[in-house]
Amino acid sequence: MNRRDFTISDLLGLLKRYWWAVLIGALLVGSVFALISIQNYEPVYKSSVTFFVAPPTDSDDDDWSSTSGLNKLNWSLRMISSYAFILQADDFSTTLDTIFLKENPEDYQRFEITQHKIHRSISISYDDNTSLFTVTYSADSSEAAYALAHAIEELVPDYIENVTNYKNTVRVADTANEPRVPSNSRNLVRNTFIGGVIGAVAVYLIFFFIELFDVRVKSEEDILNNYNVPLIGTIPDYSEETKSRQGN
Repeated sequence: MNRRDFTISDLLGLLKRYWWAVLIGALLVGSVFALISIQNYEPVYKSSVTFFVAPPTDSDDDDWSSTSGLNKLNWSLRMISSYAFILQADDFSTTLDTIFLKENPEDYQRFEITQHKIHRSISISYDDNTSLFTVTYSADSSEAAYALAHAIEELVPDYIENVTNYKNTVRVADTANEPRVPSNSRNLVRNTFIGGVIGAVAVYLIFFFIELFDVRVKSEEDILNNYNVPLIGTIPDYSEETKSRQGN
């Protein structure tokens, strides 16, 4: 007999017959993925502060004073990328490291802060169509993330002013908050779900290929579906009845 052809009804029937095995496979593989994820899981907490970039309010340049509001807005939009570059430079992380050590020596030791750690933990994002940019600090504890984000919140306006000589151009639009849950906590759920799907599909495919290569005739439908011949009759299965009589 050739390998049988499957219809949608056959596939659904296969799932209905072996749903218990598919469920067990999903639970087992999902559990394995969850355990691996938990063993390798390192929580990451993120605290962010958003700044607004405004045109300079104190300028002795007459041309600047007569500049239209639209041009001033365009100036703010252009300066955001420059400010982001300044804050991602080593000098800013060094300055933040020095100030945080001076003002919070105990937390500096407790959070194991270093200039290199500060530099790689800061990320900056902004939208080209707004005058806002966001500085995010990532840490392995919520306290550390908030403490450094708060220090960034206090440092950035004055730091930008000292570097650019533009006064009052950076203002806090949204203050930092202490994160309650790790930003990567959803990875555990996602990995468990992916493992469950892989387990369910793998078990289903095993039974599918078993059925696919099973060439035994099990019913009248197997003959009608695989051979272009008429069915004259069938021989009843008396095996169960014979066994019953032998038992009596």
